[in-house]
Amino acid sequence: MRCPKQSRIPKVRFTNKPAAIPTLTPEVCPDPVEWAKQTLGFIADPNQAEILRCNDARVVVVTSRQAGKSTLAALRALHLALRHPNSLILMTAKVAAQAGELLLKIAHFAAELGLRLRSDGVNPQSLLLPNGSRFVARPAVQASSRGYSQARLIIIDEAAFVPEEMFQALSPILAVGGGSLWVISTPYGTGGRFADLWHDPTNGFTKFSLPAPDCPRFTPAFLASERRLFGDLYFAQEYLCQFVTAGIQLLTRSQITKASIRNPPEVHFRLREKTRLYVGLDLGKRQDHTALAVLELRWQ
Repeated sequence: MRCPKQSRIPKVRFTNKPAAIPTLTPEVCPDPVEWAKQTLGFIADPNQAEILRCNDARVVVVTSRQAGKSTLAALRALHLALRHPNSLILMTAKVAAQAGELLLKIAHFAAELGLRLRSDGVNPQSLLLPNGSRFVARPAVQASSRGYSQARLIIIDEAAFVPEEMFQALSPILAVGGGSLWVISTPYGTGGRFADLWHDPTNGFTKFSLPAPDCPRFTPAFLASERRLFGDLYFAQEYLCQFVTAGIQLLTRSQITKASIRNPPEVHFRLREKTRLYVGLDLGKRQDHTALAVLELRWQ
């Protein structure tokens, strides 16, 4: 039986000249923000700098489209791999090509540093550094991700599209070695593991948000144009980091939460044991859907 072909990242050419010595190595500079600035000319804005400097074991980042999440992940991964020889950096996304894009960005930064790179000889989408650290990009397929161990860093890119079983397969890889898990994505609906990780206040994840209005690379004119072109719901999800239900839900999760009464006041005895019904009707002017909501309020 012939094995199915696996997608590969585009080849990056590297010269045979001796590797250039960066002006500031990760061993000398443990600060990834300063290291990226001195060696690669990357100047992080305040929000990006806070994420790059985060050393917590569990990190979830909800971002706008085109907010630089892949660049941040690539810089963090390369800095860790250079600072800690023989490290394994594992990257996954829904499809192999998507994970390969992150790998290609790492290869681009490594080439700028003059590092000689090659495949690890085992994985088709992989890079091996001269210090023994390696990067492996895999699609979000549970069966093919169980053979790895002691990862220094696992990056789940576009995590809103990654199935639940993949999170379960990857988490044990960090059990030995003290590695970190970075879960990064633009929102996509209110369900799924990524949305749960973001909204659960007790899961121990450090949380960052990168909405487009806080990103200096977006102009107000562009954002206003996107809102007019695609509507408020699309804009809220893709640029404001809000979890909405695939362009159908008119109220955001935060609005619903704010409308809930957690500690109702004491009720007058004449209202006790009474039941009231509140009916709300949306005729679907914003969307092509009509919704009828009934809320039952019992005083007991």
